[in-house]
Amino acid sequence: MYKLHNDRFGNLAAVELIGKNLFIPIDAANTDYQVYLKWLDGFEPSVANQWIKVSESNTPLPADE
Repeated sequence: MYKLHNDRFGNLAAVELIGKNLFIPIDAANTDYQVYLKWLDGFEPSVANQWIKVSESNTPLPADE
């Protein structure tokens, strides 16, 4: 599960991978961010490192206000 984080101006700044305390910058070149985008599209990685479509889409937790 992921949670969005805004900067002090209210702009999306990072995505947190909950439970891993990993903060992913919003950067298309970042491989963790690419995994997050796949997750948004409803994919999950399998044990064989293949992507499996498990839902129409996923929704991250919203950023705190």
